[in-house]
Amino acid sequence: LAPCEKPFDKLEKLLSEFGIKIKGVNFEKNSNNECKIECVVKMPAKLSHIELSDKLCENDFILGVEF
Repeated sequence: LAPCEKPFDKLEKLLSEFGIKIKGVNFEKNSNNECKIECVVKMPAKLSHIELSDKLCENDFILGVEF
């Protein structure tokens, strides 16, 4: 899973900028050599899912977000 470590580091930094704490994480690599990173997080009450997904998808290394 080493190829997933660099995107996870970027994701972790990005989430921390929003005050989001990662409680758990799971990595999966697909046949296209893309990393799927599932995170269980604790979000600040003031942050909406819509606002977060909009901000996350502004980053080239994020292909999609699911809640």
